[in-house]
Amino acid sequence: MKTIFISSTFKDMHFERDIIHEKVMPELNEYAARYGESVSFCDLRWGVNTGDLENEEGSKKVLSVCLDEIDRCRPYMIVILGERYGWIPEEELIADAVQSKRDFALDELEKSVTALEIEYGALSRPDQLARTLFYFREFTSDDLPPVYRKEDDRHEEKLLQLKERIRTLTGGRVKTYAVGWDGEAECITGLETFVELVTQDVKGLMEQDWQEYALLTPFERDQRAQWDMARQKSGQFAARETLVDQYVEKLKGGQRLLALKGAAGSGKSTLMARLAVCLSEAGEIVLPVFCGHTAMSNDALDLIRYQVYWLEERLGLPHQEPLDAGKEMRGESGEENASAAGADQTDFGTQETAGGDVPGNTQDAADRKTSGQTDPVQLFTARLAELVASYESSGGKRLIILLDALDQLMPDDARDRLFFIPPNLSDRVQMVISCLDTFPLPGVRVDETETVSSLEEADRGEVIRGILSFQGRELETVVIDRMAQKNASGSPLYLSLLIQRLLMMNKHDFDQITAGGDGMAAISAHQLALLDEADDSLEGVC
Repeated sequence: MKTIFISSTFKDMHFERDIIHEKVMPELNEYAARYGESVSFCDLRWGVNTGDLENEEGSKKVLSVCLDEIDRCRPYMIVILGERYGWIPEEELIADAVQSKRDFALDELEKSVTALEIEYGALSRPDQLARTLFYFREFTSDDLPPVYRKEDDRHEEKLLQLKERIRTLTGGRVKTYAVGWDGEAECITGLETFVELVTQDVKGLMEQDWQEYALLTPFERDQRAQWDMARQKSGQFAARETLVDQYVEKLKGGQRLLALKGAAGSGKSTLMARLAVCLSEAGEIVLPVFCGHTAMSNDALDLIRYQVYWLEERLGLPHQEPLDAGKEMRGESGEENASAAGADQTDFGTQETAGGDVPGNTQDAADRKTSGQTDPVQLFTARLAELVASYESSGGKRLIILLDALDQLMPDDARDRLFFIPPNLSDRVQMVISCLDTFPLPGVRVDETETVSSLEEADRGEVIRGILSFQGRELETVVIDRMAQKNASGSPLYLSLLIQRLLMMNKHDFDQITAGGDGMAAISAHQLALLDEADDSLEGVC
């Protein structure tokens, strides 16, 4: 995931910040998905909890969090400047913030928070400057509300100096967008140009990092997308570490198959992601697949082919069939062509499999062999068993295959009979699967199954803080407690969606906050009201 820090003043830039989330981010993520990537924006209009701090300590924390979030988002940043310079803290506060960062100094400390962000995040380092996008707003209307006018002559002069410094250091690499003001609707008009500029500029910025993607094979791209999903979900993981430890111990003890079952939203995918990352960091060989996340993981045959291709790559063997996304996997004429192609390319479907039994599929494979049928499932399940045996005999590191959300696969006989589970799993090639508690797992033993239950009440706050930390946000304790008390808060997905609702707070929300008094207390009061209004069921919040 690529995260881009947004630097601007707040109250006069609500419309721009809102439209980045509502218009720019969805299009960027659709584009980024081609590269197995995702894009988010760090927008600190809320998320710095200063409720328990005195004014000076609260201000110090605001400055510290701003600079830390810039570090987290490096090297990407968007700067938007309009008519206001922004809040200028006491020079001692700026000095403290500067001293906390190595290799960063300021010649002059009388700066706004926005100016400090720009100096630290972009202007102080040439490599950062090249990856920062700058936008200056110009109004075509004169009759503007006070929030869109300069604070005073001193602030105006400092803003002009900052803009000139940016133009000089970037060689004029600044985009200007013109907007109007609709007094009746009380909104900025003409932001379409801004949306187009930001969308295209971010694409161009990211292309510099994504050029290598064009050199990857379709399978390598898919694996990048799968691992991106695993790391995103793992990054939000909190609590339940003991569960992950238990699962790791079971695998270390030689358990060949581990099945995680649970209700919708119980956190199975997050557990699977955390398990994948932990095992990988421990030096194990891990193949994660989140079913339905990519075009290569939509049905059972996809999963079988996926494992076959990965094992062929790992063992340095020629591929029996090129693996590609979408229509190319099936051939232009669909499943019939895929079947014919598989039958023509190899006779590995007639080879004996080694080891134990796949729940429910060994006899079916034998029946197909007896009848002389050669369909893709038969061919690839046989090839998978052969490759698993080859991997085990190669003496390589332990391999753990993780298949998440089996219930998301297209329903067919191969899915229902679990043909994607190799028949010869062992203590060297193991598999972890997850699915809804209503999904049947024929042949999987009770001692191979773990139930993922709802969150314990004591764990809910930790889960909330983990999700917030991944987003670079904080909430006051009273808000966290209220969220944890919701009827459906035993579901990690439910908690995640509640936080997503708070992340969607826009100008309308902040206008209400300002009407209530502004400041941390007003923000928390508004968030509490949003939580009280939120549906008490997972389906309702969805």
